[in-house]
Amino acid sequence: SVELVYLGIASNARGMGLGRRVLDYGISRLQGLDAREITCAVDTRNTPAIAVYESLGFQRFDSRIGYVAPIPLR
Repeated sequence: SVELVYLGIASNARGMGLGRRVLDYGISRLQGLDAREITCAVDTRNTPAIAVYESLGFQRFDSRIGYVAPIPLR
């Protein structure tokens, strides 16, 4: 299996179909390998990305809670 760790599109280039094109290209490159599935994580508030993933056949299978903490500056 393959894990997509991060895919980001610059804010001024969003809405142009670039994310879908990048994913289409990446998936096509994986088709000749032994990988049988691709997984990724996406922020639940990122509805445009979720729509793209689901349109490509990705299915939601888990939910996680993420944490962040500030590092104090000295």
